Amino acid sequence: MQPDEGGSSAPPPLPKLHLPADQNWTCQNSGTCCGTFESIPVDKASVQRLLQLDIADYPRAAKIAKTPEDALTPPDSTSPLCHLKLGADNHCLFFGEDHLCEIHKLEGPGVKPQVCHDFPYRWRDTPSGSYVGLSFVCPAVRGNLGTSVEQQRAELEENHTQAFNRATVPTEVQLSRRIRLTWEQYLAVEEALLEILALPDPAHLADKLITAHVWLNMIDLYWQTIHGPFPPAAVANLFADPELLDFIAASRDSQWRDARRVATRRAASPLVKRMFLGLISALGNTLWQGSGRASLAGGVMFQYARHALKLGKVRLQPMKAPVSHNDLAGTPLPDPGSPADELVTRYVRHCIFRKDLVDRFPVWKSFSFLILNVALIPWVAISCAAARGSRQPSSEDYSEAVRWIEQNYGCHSKFYPLLAKQTRLDDVIESFFLRKNYPFVLLQQP
Repeated sequence: MQPDEGGSSAPPPLPKLHLPADQNWTCQNSGTCCGTFESIPVDKASVQRLLQLDIADYPRAAKIAKTPEDALTPPDSTSPLCHLKLGADNHCLFFGEDHLCEIHKLEGPGVKPQVCHDFPYRWRDTPSGSYVGLSFVCPAVRGNLGTSVEQQRAELEENHTQAFNRATVPTEVQLSRRIRLTWEQYLAVEEALLEILALPDPAHLADKLITAHVWLNMIDLYWQTIHGPFPPAAVANLFADPELLDFIAASRDSQWRDARRVATRRAASPLVKRMFLGLISALGNTLWQGSGRASLAGGVMFQYARHALKLGKVRLQPMKAPVSHNDLAGTPLPDPGSPADELVTRYVRHCIFRKDLVDRFPVWKSFSFLILNVALIPWVAISCAAARGSRQPSSEDYSEAVRWIEQNYGCHSKFYPLLAKQTRLDDVIESFFLRKNYPFVLLQQP
């Protein structure tokens, strides 16, 4: 997807707005979101508004900046935008002691930076309209607190044209390395995935995700059944409408029987799971601290060996308490029907709704990343529990785990831009995704 620059002087006609039916949100003024991100980008129109402020009116900001210009860091080689300066507590310099934005209080919401005004919303413009998703970094989003998103339609429509976090989806979507789809075909596939995730049987989210992954792979197999094996290095084939829709209809009529049957097979591998998740969880040390390609390669091999042999404990930053491999291995996804299960399931469905599957990669690869993120949630939850002296994750621990995953591996993360630069690591991860038992390894309990 290509990002659109916020504040365009000639916005396109307003598209149809699609809003999540199961999501509520109202800011709870916790201040959590304002201190979550390492930087706060400011578009040009917002810069002009900020330059009109009198810094003396803002006690906290006046301690950090003498003029409005001082409140901003200029563009550099890493970003074409200005950024708001942060205080020592990692909060914006306009963050008040009452956990409220001082600009919002004194000047109104229309003056603060557009990115702050939009949060936690994000817009994805598609051929069928604009889909408005939310960031699960926000505790009110995770808690489903406040008024329904549908009740905020008028304001969201008004914000669409100047939204900072808005991107455009292409008219064709890559399903796999060999198949591409029209946008209408992708929506049919997405609807099928959401139906599988809503099945009453299997009851466990892990089994539903395995079933959905198996079904996605069956689309490739179905194409080859009709047309023969994919030729080497062939250009991705556009699926014919009747063929794909017939396959989806037959799958639906059978209640996804074939995919569900395959998903019941036992193919867990604690060793492979430990090695792979251990590698991913260690990226903070091997990548985010600026390691080069040579040290990255060495780091990958070291992490494989360490987690294969269960050497030492696992520490997930910024958690302070390390966790043993045995504790991590024994922590499954939440029990079906529990509050934590409701949260994780809602998060998965929302990632699909907000078009994460067509954000950067072919759909099969994006769905594989989604499975990876879900598999990491119990690891983070047990780390949160350990930090408070417990070995049993609570609903609050799972909520914090979803936040951590969203921030570090989800839509806000540096993970995917890093993969674009570190192609060797991307190849390693994709090699795991291509394993026939990939979802079983990550999601099945041994």
